[in-house]
Amino acid sequence: MRFDVGDAEQLPYADASFDVVSSAHGIVFAVDHSAVAREVGRVCAPGGRLGLTFWLPHPELAALMDRFGYRRPAGAGVPRDWTRTDYVNALLGQDFELEFSEHECPWTGESGEQLWQLTVTSDGPAWTGVAAMSQAERDALHSDWVAYFEGHRTDEGVSVPRPYLLIHGRRRGAS
Repeated sequence: MRFDVGDAEQLPYADASFDVVSSAHGIVFAVDHSAVAREVGRVCAPGGRLGLTFWLPHPELAALMDRFGYRRPAGAGVPRDWTRTDYVNALLGQDFELEFSEHECPWTGESGEQLWQLTVTSDGPAWTGVAAMSQAERDALHSDWVAYFEGHRTDEGVSVPRPYLLIHGRRRGAS
């Protein structure tokens, strides 16, 4: 297995280069979703497999995350659109036989404070959003974040349910 960093809208690989194409909460953030879908279909070999994931809407957590002020370029696709099966079918259904299933991967940590620190130091858009806030806004979000996560305390720490959509596909055109 090899991992490369690149532009998902213009992959530097030949047609049908891969038997498996996957992205865990990644390609959904590309600006041009149609370009990404074309590239995924182009580089996946006939009969090859596709696996994509993205977080499903979780209203309380989404409200907190939105307060970071994630900024998208004008005209950019909305990442949460990838949770809509009709949207994904329109993008990928011509090239792939698709299956959708919902799963859960809890967001766990020692404390709400630990998860706050992890988020604002390792999530680029969150770090940028917090840096752009006034001290009062930052303090309010910090307090609300920690309280939300602490409201999901277990004997082992905190555990917030994080539902996600798994998109599994098989590339059409296999012989």
